[in-house]
Amino acid sequence: MARKRKNTTGLPDSELDSIARVLYSSIIEYCNSEKGKKDYAEWQKQRQFNIKNQKNVAPL
Repeated sequence: MARKRKNTTGLPDSELDSIARVLYSSIIEYCNSEKGKKDYAEWQKQRQFNIKNQKNVAPL
């Protein structure tokens, strides 16, 4: 069963799909790069700090 999307941007789904297709490979490449891995580790560290201190914790 397909998940129903909540598009509140005002853009047609077809345009959002096109943008996602363009960005997807770049996002994957970044996430697999050393910089992406470093940034993610920093984000995790900051998130754990925020959770521990209950400050500005963004929901997952």
